[in-house]
Amino acid sequence: MSAPLTPSSPDEQKTAGFAYLGLALCLIPTVIIYLSNKDKSKFVEFHCLQAIGFVLVGLCLNMVGILLNIIPFLGMLMSFGITAVVFIAWLVVSIQTLQGKNYDFPLIGEFIRTNMIK
Repeated sequence: MSAPLTPSSPDEQKTAGFAYLGLALCLIPTVIIYLSNKDKSKFVEFHCLQAIGFVLVGLCLNMVGILLNIIPFLGMLMSFGITAVVFIAWLVVSIQTLQGKNYDFPLIGEFIRTNMIK
């Protein structure tokens, strides 16, 4: 496991936090933040890529939730539970990053650290 990245300025932590908050609108703000900061800050680059990875995992989990809706009542409860967990995780990591704390999603964060951040 590699060393955690730390923001070098409050602006970096805000920019990385906005990468997660941009997901509330759509993926476009996060991609714009990534493209404009990928060579300037490893902290921002990591959190942008982690946010994009989180969206992809969240979409897959929501697809599972949609398939679970075939089961009348249990499927609806499980689908709601998946959506709630994804939302809470997104909210927690957004707040953590805005506060300058480094939060890695299990598997996603380590994958990005080892394979995508140079």
